[in-house]
Amino acid sequence: GIDYYVLVHGFSSSVGDFTMTITCSPYVPPPANDDCANATPVTGPYPVTGIIGSTAGATMDCSGFLNTNGVWYSINLPYAFNKVIIDLCSPSLTDGYIVMFPDCSCSLPWYANSWLFAPPCVTDLTWNEIPGPTTIYYNVWLGGAGADFTMDVDVQGGSPAANITPPSF
Repeated sequence: GIDYYVLVHGFSSSVGDFTMTITCSPYVPPPANDDCANATPVTGPYPVTGIIGSTAGATMDCSGFLNTNGVWYSINLPYAFNKVIIDLCSPSLTDGYIVMFPDCSCSLPWYANSWLFAPPCVTDLTWNEIPGPTTIYYNVWLGGAGADFTMDVDVQGGSPAANITPPSF
């Protein structure tokens, strides 16, 4: 029941009839894990399969860096060196990412070392040699408007590769 007024003005000296179509979408509140501080924990035993999520209603994350509307998850890494593998599927998957961080400061991002992209899924997103034990946070964004998704997460122990220096957090 709110009246809105729209000013319509012709360009330069243009005048005449016009057609305007206005559509409204229902308000979708932000999901509970919209902010990193409220990240949804993913806890073992691993692998954890069938995690259901949505970016519908998500608000801007890491302004000036990510600039997207994603949702947040956390993982407690139990090993001295951890390998994290994530599979993500969404019927609307055409673009997106998962970026990991050591905390909620949106600094020192860690990107996947490898993955397989075959819509509607991206599988074997792999982060190697994450030092632990620690808790890490990751942001899931699926291009465009909010989208529903399912996710599987696995954490495996390992040892550092001879020629790879793990990032320092």
